[in-house]
Amino acid sequence: MSRALRTCVHDLRARPLRTVLTALSMLVGVLAVVGVSAADQLSTGYVIAAHEQLRGREATYALSTTITAQDVAAAHRWVEGVQARIGPQDAAAGLVLETAVRAAPANGEPGAEGRAQQDLSARWIVGALDDIYRRPLVTGSWPRAGTSAAPSVVLNEAAARRLEVTRVPATLTLGTPQDGTAAAAVAGVVADGLPEPTVYGTLAEAAEVWPASLPAGSATTYLRAGVESFGAAAPVLREAAEIAGLDLVDRDVRRVDTVEEARASARVVQRAFVACAVVALVVAGIGILNIGLASLSERARELVVRRAVGARRLDVFVQVLGANLLVALIVSSGAVAVAMLGVYVVAPALTSHTFIADPVTLPWPAVLNGTAAAVLTSLAGAAVPAVSATRLDVADALRS
Repeated sequence: MSRALRTCVHDLRARPLRTVLTALSMLVGVLAVVGVSAADQLSTGYVIAAHEQLRGREATYALSTTITAQDVAAAHRWVEGVQARIGPQDAAAGLVLETAVRAAPANGEPGAEGRAQQDLSARWIVGALDDIYRRPLVTGSWPRAGTSAAPSVVLNEAAARRLEVTRVPATLTLGTPQDGTAAAAVAGVVADGLPEPTVYGTLAEAAEVWPASLPAGSATTYLRAGVESFGAAAPVLREAAEIAGLDLVDRDVRRVDTVEEARASARVVQRAFVACAVVALVVAGIGILNIGLASLSERARELVVRRAVGARRLDVFVQVLGANLLVALIVSSGAVAVAMLGVYVVAPALTSHTFIADPVTLPWPAVLNGTAAAVLTSLAGAAVPAVSATRLDVADALRS
């Protein structure tokens, strides 16, 4: 350990209260930068995820056509044709047909006795809906055709509350006045963000069990592809529909997601977070400067005695400045540990597994910026007292 480092350590031990106050000021600055960055990441992620939950993931395009119960095979060919054209890249395709059904808990289920059937919105699917929309499952799994004796469905949270489904698996009676009712197995509950009670199932099973629930209505095929891929997405959707033998009443391919608008809204909040971090750093710097100037007047005799017995101005400067710099490095390491604890332990414990945004990760650029800010704040706050210490008049200080 060099003499300068030993002097700095001795200086910190000799004045523990001043050291603690300086460390707290720096800790506030570092954690402000890291915390603000993590909060910005969380808020931006949540805003975008909420849009993706309702409107589709980023770069989702849609094309609608008319489908009846006799067109189910063509609907599958449409989706398969789209998937064949997009290849194995990070893209997905799926079809959704919206209709209406009635449902009630099956006999033997809790609360089934005397319950009237409830009107529900129904969405019959080809493909994987969760690849198109951000819709986490509260419990259970998405339905897959042919995986159970009874048709499998998933309820959204509003439908689960209306039907008082409190556990999965469960059984419903589901159907239409024309088809009658049939038993359906509830495979899961999904957080889709929709206020209306909705049931999800596969189009193939719906056409087989409840064909009258599939009138000549509008079905939409969704393609999630690259951000700048509208020119490629439009012909893929149109050509696959034509080859599948479907008549396109409307050939208008549209982008349905609103992620770009969500990002624009999030930028406003981001600026506010940055302003808060800057204010916290300025306050931390002022606190360090005040502590340094206050301690300088108390230490004047000590410093001039060092000068009188042969210490150079540089030695005094390093003693005052180095102590703060050493605190900055220690505090930065502690702040990183606190930030990691908050991001990887506290945050997951406080958020539900159905939270729609992606988990927050430690913002390493912010950690580096916060550490650099702590060091710079320490240097700026200690520079004035350090320079003032080198200019103390030895004779005046000794006379006083």
